[in-house]
Amino acid sequence: MPSDGAPSLRTVTPPADDDRPGALRPGWDFAWVIGLTILTFGWGMVVDDDGARVLGLLALASATLLTTLWMTYARWTTIAVWAVICAGAMLSAVAAMAADGNVARSLRVLLTAGIAVVAPVAVARALVRQPVVNRQTIGGAVTLYLLVGMFFAFLYAGIDVADHGSFFAEVTDTSFGDFLYFSYVTQTTVGYGDLTASADLGRTLAILQALTGQIYLVTVVAFVVGNLGRARAGSGGRD
Repeated sequence: MPSDGAPSLRTVTPPADDDRPGALRPGWDFAWVIGLTILTFGWGMVVDDDGARVLGLLALASATLLTTLWMTYARWTTIAVWAVICAGAMLSAVAAMAADGNVARSLRVLLTAGIAVVAPVAVARALVRQPVVNRQTIGGAVTLYLLVGMFFAFLYAGIDVADHGSFFAEVTDTSFGDFLYFSYVTQTTVGYGDLTASADLGRTLAILQALTGQIYLVTVVAFVVGNLGRARAGSGGRD
């Protein structure tokens, strides 16, 4: 404080990206990640596992992961590392087009691991930093639910690659669409029964996914929706 009583001016250092308030960068919304996840899911369901179609799946998966990291204030070093991993996976997939198809499948599983593990963590971290319960929180909860299904699809595909195509009891010539289908059917507890896990590990994971999906809906989503309703009631209906 100066001697004449005038207030002193302090230089305020702007917060780093990781310390900024709020869940998302200005102008971004979880709808971006939901849309990219749905595109990745759709591509994985309708295309084969060879050639340029695998490259398209890798491109969509890369876009989903990097967009999630960018919009949720991930560290620049984290974004750079995963950008290099995504680029390397796509270049390797191009080289594998004329080689063994199992190589391409392994690369696809590796990149899906990045989406399945890193993206949900980034979304959950953003939701924890979200100061209020609003439509962004709802969008984040939906995004996490979709990414959980992608995560388990990756696990099933990884087991299939390790066991040389023996994950399902009914079929051996599988595509990534089979694992996506099985994953979300299991997560929603629909249980059609046309595809079933053939070994104890796959069955255990399927049970875990079914429980996770149901518990998530009745706890996390219910909690978010309940808090949103109370917040609106407390505002007197002005928002």
